[in-house]
Amino acid sequence: MRPSKVKNNEAIAAIRDVFREQGFDGASLTLLAEATGLQRASLYHRFPDGKDGMAMAVIDNVADYLEREVFASLESGGTWQDRLGVMCEQLDAYYNGGQTLCLLSAFSFGSVPEQVRLKARRMIGRWQDCLVVLAVDAGQSEAHAQILAEQILVEIQGGLILATLMNNIAPFQRVLNRLPKLLSETSEHNPSG
Repeated sequence: MRPSKVKNNEAIAAIRDVFREQGFDGASLTLLAEATGLQRASLYHRFPDGKDGMAMAVIDNVADYLEREVFASLESGGTWQDRLGVMCEQLDAYYNGGQTLCLLSAFSFGSVPEQVRLKARRMIGRWQDCLVVLAVDAGQSEAHAQILAEQILVEIQGGLILATLMNNIAPFQRVLNRLPKLLSETSEHNPSG
């Protein structure tokens, strides 16, 4: 058998896109093979656990990206505005300006393997923890920072869903643009407080 010319990172990116568009249940082996340019046998060779293993490889890949590009920027030095700005730039690039759904939402329903769902839950928790620290650095109380972190995640995910459903990136862009104001408002002026 000739070695495949498809690199692992390319295969994982193609698999990720199928899961994003089809969800776990809708991502058939036929679709995954077509997207990667690999035969089913080659997919099983690379991912012996089949579709479950592919989902785990994809969620590990996304976790690595978020850790390196998003969480690290939130925990770096600099002002909270600078750290938030880097996070927004990274999200804007990663989600193609709001044209791409989040894999985490695609892995939140259906028969997603429990270890994949658990990893996704941990990633969201880690992101929320980073946002709490950011909100405290922006002058919010610990209690209000918890609420704001949750609200930010809800707005980012909701903006992505609305942008892709409406084929209009404006909702996602508005979310990213309003985050500095949201974090700088006092809890008395914030309707979520």
